[in-house]
Order: sequence, then C-alpha cells, then structure tokens
Amino acid sequence: MVLCCLTNRVTRLILKQRMDSLRPFLFFSCIFFLNKFAISLNYLQFYSPTFLILKCVPILSLAAFVRGKFGSFARIRQDKHGYRIFIGLCLSMFADAALVYQDNLPIFLIGIGLFFAAHMAYVFAFGWKDFKPKLMILCAVAAIVTHQSVAHNMKNDLPEVLKTSGIFYTLAIFSMIWRALARLDFGQMERNNWRDVSAGIGSILFVISDIILCVNKFVTSIHAAGYIVMTTYYAAQLGIALSVPEQPVKLKP
Repeated sequence: MVLCCLTNRVTRLILKQRMDSLRPFLFFSCIFFLNKFAISLNYLQFYSPTFLILKCVPILSLAAFVRGKFGSFARIRQDKHGYRIFIGLCLSMFADAALVYQDNLPIFLIGIGLFFAAHMAYVFAFGWKDFKPKLMILCAVAAIVTHQSVAHNMKNDLPEVLKTSGIFYTLAIFSMIWRALARLDFGQMERNNWRDVSAGIGSILFVISDIILCVNKFVTSIHAAGYIVMTTYYAAQLGIALSVPEQPVKLKP
C-alpha cells in the first residue's frame, strides 16, 4: 500500500514536469528496447555502434533534462545538488558505453569505475544534512549481506581484481541508498518532498538493477536479465533526475 502511494506521488511529479523535456528520454528508451529486441531475434548485431549510441542516448537526454532546468551551465554550477546529479548522469553515460564491451575485462573495469564515480556524485548530491545513523547501519548490513551472498556463489575462475572492486562498488551503491533515504521522514510520509521520494525510489531501483546484472554475469543466468536490468536502470536514473527541482527563470531587467 505504501509503495503504491509513493508510486502514485512520483507519477504525479512526472506529469507535472515539462513533458517536452522528458519526451527525448522516453522516445530513445523505447527505441533502445526495440533495438535490443531486434538483436535477440538476430536481426541486428550486439556489438555495433548503433547499439552503443542507443544505449547511451536516454541518459544523455536526462542530463539535458537536468541542465534544462537551469537554462545555462553557469547557473547549474551554482546549485550543488543539480550539478552533481548532472555530473553523475554524464559519468553514467560513459559507463554505459564501456559496459557494452563487458567481456573485455579492462574496459569492464573502466565502466565499473565510472559507475562508482557516478554513485559518489549522487551521494554528495543528496548531501549530509540528516545523518540518520540507524539507517546507515541498516544499509551497511544490507551491503555486507548482499556482497557476501553474491561473492559466495561467484564463479571460482574470476580475477581477484573483480572481487576486490566489488567490495568498493557495493559500499558505494548502498551509501547512495542511505543518503537518498536519509532525506525522507518515514514517520510522516505525507510531509515529504516528493522529489526526495523520487530520489529514494531511484536509488533503490539502481541497486536492484546492479544486483541483477552482477548475479546474471557472475553467478547464474537470469531469464530476460538484460530487459530487467535496463528497465530498472533507466527508471532509476529518471527518479534521480526528477529529484532536481525546477529553477525559476531570472528575467533580465
């Protein structure tokens, strides 16, 4: 019931946005999934420039959406939250490009590093105003349980560098959840800023996407994992992008 309420609120938030600004994201997301479906039918090649571009363009569209809220780069640089979300989206876009070639270990590690940097950008964007140590402990425990559960079942022939990087990456994504959820008042949900709710939902979806990707690649095959990963990923980035409030236009005197 609570999840349905939150989803309805975030849906209203999306509808309040300038839909002209979100249409490129929605359009290119649909084009990407059509392209992915065509690849699954062997009509198109997976490792193609077209696939790489179509995978990255939806996030580029969200970065443009966030930048458009401020009107100029000069104004967005003055807003810590908006600027860091913008940087996180740009880093995510380059990480998306790297993960297209995830069978190449060096390129895959570059993609993981870029996503790690994107998560840290989101962590600092969400800020440290409400520390909430109990929530921090809960997220830390969840991070440990998640990492140990996946690491225990990972394939034995994986390079040690992947196992080590997984520790830091897990800490980063659960730190993002901690800082996003710390902005919420769980005692009185109706009093929350629904942009903060959007950020919280986005951060949770991001972690779900990453966990499914990791399990599918390193533990066991999951049916339709590619579609699940990218759907939750795009929804996560949309939720985070929507956390940036609309900025009032300053008219010249």
